[in-house]
Amino acid sequence: MWLVGLLACTSDVPERIDLDEGYYLLIVPDELPSEPLPAVVHLHGHNGEPEKYLKNGSLLRDFRAGPSIVAFPAGESNDWKIGLHVDAIERDDRAFLDAVAADLRERFELTGVWLSGHSNGASMVYDQACFGAGAYDGYLPIAGGFWEPRPSDCTGPPRPVRHLHGDDDGIWPLEGRPIGWTHQVGPEPSIDVLREAWGCSAEAAPADSEGLACTAWTGCDLTLCFYEGGHKLPTDWATWHLDWIAGE
Repeated sequence: MWLVGLLACTSDVPERIDLDEGYYLLIVPDELPSEPLPAVVHLHGHNGEPEKYLKNGSLLRDFRAGPSIVAFPAGESNDWKIGLHVDAIERDDRAFLDAVAADLRERFELTGVWLSGHSNGASMVYDQACFGAGAYDGYLPIAGGFWEPRPSDCTGPPRPVRHLHGDDDGIWPLEGRPIGWTHQVGPEPSIDVLREAWGCSAEAAPADSEGLACTAWTGCDLTLCFYEGGHKLPTDWATWHLDWIAGE
């Protein structure tokens, strides 16, 4: 049954999947393996849209070559229910993202579903990690973090987290920055929220990862990696995601 779903959208044109809560765009590999695949759900940033990723041919080739399934959900009003927009957006984005994961698992035989996001999309990833119901097998935030007030506790179950961040990010700097009535939380303090909530050790050590400067925390699968550059998505982010997922 899952191969039928794959054949329906194996092309350069993505399939739009409409759910009760919203929609996502679905991309699958050009060649269909017989074994289960990983799925990555990637969230756009502020004022973004999933369609913009479809203009990046090399990105789609990286995901297809993985091989993996990738879903690009659409935020309501091009954003997510966190930070400055927590009151303006009516949709329950946690429930929407749970529904995306459930729909993918129903359509395909998967090794797991991982939630990724860039900038404000990464903020939504952290929110889902902290408060979600455990629909995802791991979290892959890029160039974002929590917003103040940061959570004092989390109800979501512990999961692997690998945060990617530019070492010269001026949009979401390492210490965060004030925006409107709130303030961004930097990458390491964002990791600390999860670490403390999930009862992990404060001890950390360097971790090997080609092309990245990473730190991993003892007793939990929490890793923070810096790449050279600013806020823009790094060219190799999809490959880094898939290599990390393969090693889990």
